[in-house]
Amino acid sequence: MPKKGDSCTTTGIYKAIHDKDHKQPHEVKMVKGHKFPPCNQCETGPTYELVREDPNLIR
Repeated sequence: MPKKGDSCTTTGIYKAIHDKDHKQPHEVKMVKGHKFPPCNQCETGPTYELVREDPNLIR
């Protein structure tokens, strides 16, 4: 499961899962080659889970 700072290998929609109760899981759009963003409140998270691949997302 990718985490903050990892490079995205598949363009698509990801679920961001935070390591504390401050934020519910939410979806983010990611483009291959970009780095997964950190959270200002999580110490180690978030981690990311691919929900749906979408190679046309950047068009």
